[in-house]
Amino acid sequence: MAIPTLTPYRLPSEWSVNKVQWSLEPNRAVLLIHDMQAYFCDFCGQDSAFIDQLVSRLAQVRQRCKALGVPVVYTAQPGEQADADRALLNDMWGPGITQYPERQTVVS
Repeated sequence: MAIPTLTPYRLPSEWSVNKVQWSLEPNRAVLLIHDMQAYFCDFCGQDSAFIDQLVSRLAQVRQRCKALGVPVVYTAQPGEQADADRALLNDMWGPGITQYPERQTVVS
């Protein structure tokens, strides 16, 4: 079973209001960019306007975090994974990205 086609959704047009009056403490924060790889973005369709907008917004958040001293870290699935390493991923999604190692690059 592969990941189903993902349906685009409306992204917010403005930054959210801080409802709880929390202050950002860069030494206690991190921005995690999770699995933003070509393989996963492909499930929104080739040349997806949604993915273009998402990547643009994510770049803005990343730039803001870097300017504030918040570390930015990425997760990415390797293109080649042993069945034992994929474990439940195989049960849920099949071979996944291992069939398309050329699509493991993080989108820019």
